[in-house]
Amino acid sequence: MTKVTNFGPRVPDPILRAVSTGYVSFSSNSASTAIASNTLAIAGVVISGAAASNFHLLASDATHAAWVLDDLGGGGSVSFGSNAMAVNDINVGGASTNSAREDHRHQGIATITASSSNTMQRPTVNLRAGSNIVFALTDTDGNGALDTLTIQGSAAGGGSSDAITGQSGLGGATIPGFQSHPDIPPTSPGSGDDEFNTTDTSDPMTGWTTLGTPTTHNINSTFKSQYYVEKAAAAGVNLVGIYKAKSPAFTVTCKLTGSIHVQDFMTAGLFIGEAAPGKMEIICLRNQGVTYFGQVLTLTATSPTGTLGIITAASGHYGHGPLYLRIVVVSSTDVTYYWSTNGYLFTRYGAANRNPGFTIGAVGLCVEPENATDGQKAAYDWIRFT
Repeated sequence: MTKVTNFGPRVPDPILRAVSTGYVSFSSNSASTAIASNTLAIAGVVISGAAASNFHLLASDATHAAWVLDDLGGGGSVSFGSNAMAVNDINVGGASTNSAREDHRHQGIATITASSSNTMQRPTVNLRAGSNIVFALTDTDGNGALDTLTIQGSAAGGGSSDAITGQSGLGGATIPGFQSHPDIPPTSPGSGDDEFNTTDTSDPMTGWTTLGTPTTHNINSTFKSQYYVEKAAAAGVNLVGIYKAKSPAFTVTCKLTGSIHVQDFMTAGLFIGEAAPGKMEIICLRNQGVTYFGQVLTLTATSPTGTLGIITAASGHYGHGPLYLRIVVVSSTDVTYYWSTNGYLFTRYGAANRNPGFTIGAVGLCVEPENATDGQKAAYDWIRFT
């Protein structure tokens, strides 16, 4: 502040003393008429404006011809603390008052919503609507603070990346063939599909009717994402498992993850049957004599505990699974059986367009031990209909 020592024409001493110190406060407007500019004109000695804090006088030009009452400083405190006003964008100012000049803070992302396009604009991030999205926070620089946000797919639905990751620190690999793997659930499930991902230990299980009297069976309990079925050792035919109502036309495919093959005649497979079997036909893995453990066969059954007959005896395939089994049902008089070791390419088993000799009204999964020494066990990964 310029110290005034000589104003030219004499100024009244009280005014001069106040101006010379650099600051003056007025308790009320002077007798002179108030003016809009809040100036102290030396010649007229006119003072305008009520007393207030944080005011001081400034010379309005180099010759000090006029003095301006200003409120840009003057010793008042300015708060930038807890009462700061939140603003959304960098070019937006906050409060601007005598007590809180430009008192504001810029906020970050406030909302994440689904939209038709992916955009990121403070304070809202818009992501394409979808399911199974996971936000992963990581500490990339190792300083103990989470500093990186990664958008990825959850385990339930898969992510957008093609990478298959291994153990920590060993990196990963891209295996394009997995993108068409037959075990991937279809985007449009068929009516009656079951991936066996929902735990169910009831009897009967939801959506299914129990066939015979399994010793143990459940979904997603003994083995995750599997229908597990077991029948204790029992002499004679004793087919057990699950089935549901299904009428032609349809194609049914299942994945037999594996089964036990210790004794003769132990069986695990996919069947069609009458509405409440009843008569059945089965494509299965079966021990047909000690020479042919785990042989692909098609069988007829007069009932779940009736007589079994072999439709086609030899396929050239032996093993304990996994195995993909398929039945194409055009009508009750037109059925063709298929099997595959990879789920991509299927080999027809036996003659095409077979007539089973009964009205088809059910489809299901079954096992049977057919011996008094060892029980039969099997696991099925899924069953699907097209």
